[in-house]
Amino acid sequence: DAWRGLLRGIESVDFREVPSDVVGRIFQKLIGPDERHRYGQHFTGDDVVDLINGFCIRSGGDTLLDPACGSGSFLVRAYYRKRHLDAKRSHVNLIGELFGCDISLYPAHLATLNLAAREINDEANYPRIARRNFFDFKPKQPFCQLPAPGNVGEQIPVHLPALDAVVGNPPYVRQEKVEKKDKARFGQICSEAWPGLRLTGRSDLHCYFWPAAARLLKPNGYFGFLTSSSWMDVEYGFALQGWMLRHFKILAVMESAAEPWFEDARVKTCVAILQRCDDEAARMANRVRFVRFARKLADIIGVAPTPENEATRQGVLEALRLRILNTNADCQDQDLRIIIKTQEDRWN
Repeated sequence: DAWRGLLRGIESVDFREVPSDVVGRIFQKLIGPDERHRYGQHFTGDDVVDLINGFCIRSGGDTLLDPACGSGSFLVRAYYRKRHLDAKRSHVNLIGELFGCDISLYPAHLATLNLAAREINDEANYPRIARRNFFDFKPKQPFCQLPAPGNVGEQIPVHLPALDAVVGNPPYVRQEKVEKKDKARFGQICSEAWPGLRLTGRSDLHCYFWPAAARLLKPNGYFGFLTSSSWMDVEYGFALQGWMLRHFKILAVMESAAEPWFEDARVKTCVAILQRCDDEAARMANRVRFVRFARKLADIIGVAPTPENEATRQGVLEALRLRILNTNADCQDQDLRIIIKTQEDRWN
């Protein structure tokens, strides 16, 4: 009876008109906290997701990967941002430019459903979601397999293109709970992709996701992660910081004094926005914006993610990105505080 009541309740809902990851919120309630903590799974709200996507997705044709996509929050909101940036792009094109990966079967299924629901009538509507450990992916091999239209049982291999953006909220698992053999394997993947990078065995799991995912970026591609902020303060983070400084412009590091971005985790969090850059002089001259929000993002944005508000919301997010990136001196107001440091200063 309870399930019948639920189905009657959602029967009239057109999920194309729900531009938020409601599936993720259901997932958060259905999966027990023990399992979510074991895999480091923390649901990411629309506001911080849109903040990251607003920095990293710059055109409607951008290709994007979330290497630990969960139920698909970043991918769903990326779909709407890309559609906002280029309204002429078809659903098939949009779906074909979004890639997600998750180690757990249930959230990988949910991410697939979440994206497919954007336009359920389209025959070429199968999302590019891989259910696997991201560290098992080899760039020269297919990223995922899609059903062949009209041929039951036949699979079409799909390769991952060079990426315009990598975004996500990688799993937060403390280093004590990561097996030594996995640390060694993950570290080797990172070292092979970025010669000279040596992550210490005391690194939390999310640290390995940064270089493993960023190796797939195009030159000048963007990278945005929401993680524990411990990499800025502890010894194991030094190698990660050096790697960033040698290969990226660090555009912004953002945190909030007004709200937790992981609602059910007792960790400090931050957002890091990077841009791939091979020009050392340009990197060293880059100004890093350290941002602390004094109000909740929902209050700063002021526009909810609804179909009728999407264009307005995206415009506000773009204005917020420009406000941060165009700031060239330390400043503070009721919304945020920005401190500027050159990347050369951070290197020294």
